[in-house]
Amino acid sequence: MTLSLSHATSKFFIFYLLFLNLSIASMLAVDYENALVIGHRGCGSNSATSIHNCFENTIESFSTAHSIGADAIEFDVHITRDYVPVIFHNFCIPIEGKNVFIQDLTYAEFLRAGKEFVGRERPHLDISDHRNVPGTLEELFEHLNGNLMFNLELKYPLENEMKEHNISKTIPREIFIQHVMQVVYKYRSRKVFFSSFDINLLITLKHYDTSAHIFFLKDFVYNGNLSDFVPLFNQELRMCMLNGIDGIVFGLSTLNGDLGMLFNFIRSLNLRIMLYGKRLRDINLVRQLNDLHVVDGFIVDDVPSVAEIFKRIY
Repeated sequence: MTLSLSHATSKFFIFYLLFLNLSIASMLAVDYENALVIGHRGCGSNSATSIHNCFENTIESFSTAHSIGADAIEFDVHITRDYVPVIFHNFCIPIEGKNVFIQDLTYAEFLRAGKEFVGRERPHLDISDHRNVPGTLEELFEHLNGNLMFNLELKYPLENEMKEHNISKTIPREIFIQHVMQVVYKYRSRKVFFSSFDINLLITLKHYDTSAHIFFLKDFVYNGNLSDFVPLFNQELRMCMLNGIDGIVFGLSTLNGDLGMLFNFIRSLNLRIMLYGKRLRDINLVRQLNDLHVVDGFIVDDVPSVAEIFKRIY
C-alpha cells in the first residue's frame, strides 16, 4: 500500500481532519477518572532529581516506583547480538572508554559492561545484586509484581541516530520484534503496551497477535495553531491511522499554546494520548493537563507527587 497522496488529496485530508476536530471534539469523553501514572525508567531518569537510592531501568527502580504509586513503568528495550532483549536507555554502553552499540554485544558482554557502568555512576550500589544493574526483559516479568503494567519502549536507531552514534548496521526489525515478542508471549497475563520513535518498527509489530496498545513516540512541534500543526503531522498521522497505531506519546518540550485544542483534535481521530518530558516535573502542569480528561498516561520522574494528585497514595 502506498501512502503518497496528490497535493489536492492531501489538502482535502487536512481540511477533513480539521472538520473532525470541530464536529467531534465537543462530544469526547474519557472512560477513566485519572490517567495512568507511569514511572519514567522506574523512579525516574538518572539525570532527574531523585531521593530514591537506585539506578534507572533496573528491577530495584521499577519495584520502588510501584511501591510509591506507579500504575506502570516505562523502560527501554534493546536486543543483543545473541538476540537477548535487555533493558538500558542509551543505544551504546561505554566499554574501556569507547561507546559500543548494544546490538554489537553478546548478553554476557552487555551484563559485564552494565555492572561496570553502574559501579562508576553509583559506587555505593551493590552491583553483585541483579536488582541494581541492567538485565533482561524476562527478568522483569519474573521478578516484578504482576499488577504492574509495562510500557516497553522499543529502542531501534533512526537514520540520524545511526550517524550520531556511528552505527553501521542493525539487526533487522523483524528479528528484533520476533525475539521481544517471544518473551512477551511467554507471560501473556501481564498487561503491556508498546512505544517507539520508529514508526516502521511499530507497523511491523502490528502484524503480531497482540491486543496490547501501540503508541508512536514523537516530539511534534505545536505552537497553538492546528492549521500549522496538521500539515507537519500529515504523513505520520496517516501512517498511524492506516496501520492501526493506537495513540501518540507526545514530548511536552515542543508543545505550546492551547494544548486542550490539540489533544481534543488527536482524540477526535480515535487516537490515545500519553505525555513525557521534563515539563512534567511541574506538578501544577500535570494537574492542569489531567483536568482536561483527554490524556491516558503521564510518564514522569516524580511518581509519588503525581500519584498524590490522582489520590493514589500507596
